[in-house]
Amino acid sequence: MTDAAATTESAPQLEQQSLFAGKRQFTLKNDRYLFIDVTALGRRLHYELDVLALDPRPRFRLIVAWRWILVAALVLALEYPVLRYLLPNLDPEGRYALTVIVVFALLAFIFIVLAFALSFRETVFVSRHARYPLVHLLHNRPDRARFRDFVQRLRTAIEQAGEQAGLNRQQWLAGEVKTLRRLSGKGVLRPGEYERLRTRLMKMTDEKAG
Repeated sequence: MTDAAATTESAPQLEQQSLFAGKRQFTLKNDRYLFIDVTALGRRLHYELDVLALDPRPRFRLIVAWRWILVAALVLALEYPVLRYLLPNLDPEGRYALTVIVVFALLAFIFIVLAFALSFRETVFVSRHARYPLVHLLHNRPDRARFRDFVQRLRTAIEQAGEQAGLNRQQWLAGEVKTLRRLSGKGVLRPGEYERLRTRLMKMTDEKAG
């Protein structure tokens, strides 16, 4: 067995899958480079990160599908004016009032279920200085033990890389700008995010120089 093959086989890896959050695969190679492959809603992202660019402290986030909650609230809000003003003109005898109530309640229930299904928990690693989320791990997937083991391995790798780098603040910031620019080209950052983050990092550089 070659050294390269042995390295690949021993590399910590985490595979995750969720019905709506998609499929995610993370591979930490040589305790320095994190390879990320994400497929969700027909879109695929594949990128590589030097762990040196990451803050070692993970953050927990709850991703809530607020859009569907708002739709459910809108449906419930429309129920009263329909029953109070529209239905009496269309159905003076009130024969369909119960049906209308049931339909509105059912629609609101469906949208609430969708909101629950599309919401999920993440553990996120952000960039060291700009604090932009670059690594999105589905919390406790595929199970708690494997998830925690991988997160700990990744944290240790980030901390060790930082200790061994021997960089000053300006070198850290310049390296992070390069990383974000490369990731922007791969579609990891949202449109316009790179320029906003680059401006923030440049201000940090100027503040240090001053």
